[in-house]
Amino acid sequence: MKKLRLMVDSDSVVVDLVGPWCEEYNKLYHDNLTPEKFGKDFGGIDKIVKPECGKKVYDIFKQEGFFENLKPLDGAIEGLEELNKRHDLYIVTAYSGTPNSAKGKVAWYQNNCPFLDLDKSMILIRDKFLLRGDVMIDDSLKNLKAFYEEQRLHRDVTDPFYTVCYSAPHNGNAAFENYVDFVAGNWSELLDVIHEIA
Repeated sequence: MKKLRLMVDSDSVVVDLVGPWCEEYNKLYHDNLTPEKFGKDFGGIDKIVKPECGKKVYDIFKQEGFFENLKPLDGAIEGLEELNKRHDLYIVTAYSGTPNSAKGKVAWYQNNCPFLDLDKSMILIRDKFLLRGDVMIDDSLKNLKAFYEEQRLHRDVTDPFYTVCYSAPHNGNAAFENYVDFVAGNWSELLDVIHEIA
């Protein structure tokens, strides 16, 4: 088995971001938004919420405690622990531009994944394509496409890399994209994909 450098997104791959985001929005604006209503890669969510909310829907990420209280997806913590034992694992998550989001994401991993050395394995970055790894695991088609294009430009053809889309309502067409090598619908499938690659 080859030891891989794995770059794993957090939001909607390890933790359920969209469900609580919808719940908080619905509570604040008396609406009934569901994850299934999200567009491709969250594109234009500010256009499907109530007009009086608009771009303020993103302010939910600024709330103290929002990220700390997210729930892990089924099998995510156990999956991370297994991958961490066999591979170089990095949590690669977007910095939302607010101290509360950064603090909350770090606190979540401190509380839920004590097996990770966060000083070495957590990267807060918006432009994930700048990183170099063997496998990018993300729910964002935009991130996967940017990583794929950057790797193709700057890697030797004998140095393979892979993209894995973690399936979610906002990326339903992932299997038809030429920059997506694998699609995983849950953590069991994701572990199978990594074992196949390694």
